[in-house]
Amino acid sequence: MHRFLLTVWFVITLVACATPKLTLSSDHTAEVTSLNYSKGIPSKRTNLGKTPLTLDKKSVEGMILEIKAADSKAFDLYIPRTDGVENTINVELEKEAVISKTEAEKDGSSEKKPTEIDHRQAINRIMRVLFKSTQALYENNTTAAIELANQAMSMDPNIASPHILRGLAELQSGRTQDAQGSFAKAKALDPENTDVDAFIKGIP
Repeated sequence: MHRFLLTVWFVITLVACATPKLTLSSDHTAEVTSLNYSKGIPSKRTNLGKTPLTLDKKSVEGMILEIKAADSKAFDLYIPRTDGVENTINVELEKEAVISKTEAEKDGSSEKKPTEIDHRQAINRIMRVLFKSTQALYENNTTAAIELANQAMSMDPNIASPHILRGLAELQSGRTQDAQGSFAKAKALDPENTDVDAFIKGIP
């Protein structure tokens, strides 16, 4: 069975308008769902419709949208808070190359290659989200940093980095007790990480 990969290109145009719009389009019909997270886990899902879809940008700013087509993996898209900017996001669905059984059997990789590819893609997706969270933290956008860290946690609850980023964002916003909890979770997941010890000791 063919699977699909989602490749997203952002075309951002500055537009002076009273109500900026966010337009999502794709060459294959895809469901668009907003996700609300609680402690890193999607707690509420709201279906917004199918592509092509135009939304009031203000209503989805700071939210995470899930875009999913039939026979495809879900793609999570964070909508930044950018006043005065109209976003047109084109989602192009491409078929993923599939190794035939005969070809795979020749090199003994019928199970190995798909597993390695899936694992590598999962790591890449998480790293992209962590990079965005770090960037938001650098820009002092602690709300976005926490939302993105929560998204990374939902993708893999067993890695420490999202908890560290969330803890730093909470600390930066004055939520010291929450930060202590996040750092404690990070330490439990990565006991050898001495940076976490320094963060915990630095909390007043």
